[in-house]
Amino acid sequence: MLRLGRRSLAAVRYFSATAVAEASKVPAPSPAPGAITIATRKNTGTRKDTLVRELRKLKRYKHALEVCEWMTLQQDIKLVEGDYAVHLDLIAKVRGINSAEKFFEDLPDQMKG
Repeated sequence: MLRLGRRSLAAVRYFSATAVAEASKVPAPSPAPGAITIATRKNTGTRKDTLVRELRKLKRYKHALEVCEWMTLQQDIKLVEGDYAVHLDLIAKVRGINSAEKFFEDLPDQMKG
């Protein structure tokens, strides 16, 4: 009886050690594909318009609009007509046509094309 107890205890120890060793070999899960942060992209030197393009391709319009609005607040980023066109399109998709019209009316004349 004592031998049977020792054998079962040894088996439990063996399988527990094997399970721990196997668990340590499992790689950590990767982040979700849509989890893109501005800070990460800023550190890698990726252009901001590329980030907006990626978010639009993933149909994450609200996040792309947030990036566009952040870009307009930055003093070191020079926006061109295409940036305003994308911003206008995102406003229309997220907030509606009335907000897009107001945004267009508030644009400088040189950016209206």
